Amino acid sequence: IEPGEGHYEYDGKTYLEGPIFSELLEEEMPVQIWTGSLMANLEEKKLPERDKNWKNALIVAVRQDKAHVAYLASPHDTEETVEKNVTVDRIRIILGADDSVPDTLEEARLMAMGGEEKCTD
Repeated sequence: IEPGEGHYEYDGKTYLEGPIFSELLEEEMPVQIWTGSLMANLEEKKLPERDKNWKNALIVAVRQDKAHVAYLASPHDTEETVEKNVTVDRIRIILGADDSVPDTLEEARLMAMGGEEKCTD
């Protein structure tokens, strides 16, 4: 993972992109799930006007390159929606969101690469 790859900042928060940082996903981790168009590409999902399509969620289970995710589909819901087999391109992690999420980009990069800096020279 290159230093500038797989993350972006918006509204004072740093978001880690699911396809790059999927190795970090674990049960009970807070994430956000994309609930907008499945045809939207990664760049569209980053647009400020599309931020309303991201919902706060919790990882229920991780299955290879997919996850089961629980979230409230609308603010009025009292029961969580559990969506199974969510692809990582529909998940983003907020840096430092809680104890299960790295606090720094460097820590997130190292964890995603298995805990070691790999020399590319």
